[in-house]
Amino acid sequence: MEQAVCTGGSIMYNMGLKGATTVLKKECAFLGMSMGELLHHIKLYPMSMPNKTLLAYKIYKAQGGIL
Repeated sequence: MEQAVCTGGSIMYNMGLKGATTVLKKECAFLGMSMGELLHHIKLYPMSMPNKTLLAYKIYKAQGGIL
């Protein structure tokens, strides 16, 4: 199982599929969207999302996350 490591400044994210799903669910709750709506929004407007959410999206898609 691969894990992604993203370093930005002093923050490091070491995230697997479970962590990515958690990040995306929290973003859904914050924005008031369903998972499908969020994934579509990220695909259309990636620059409107935080880096942590984009990393979670990449991991979720790479490891075959399902809606």
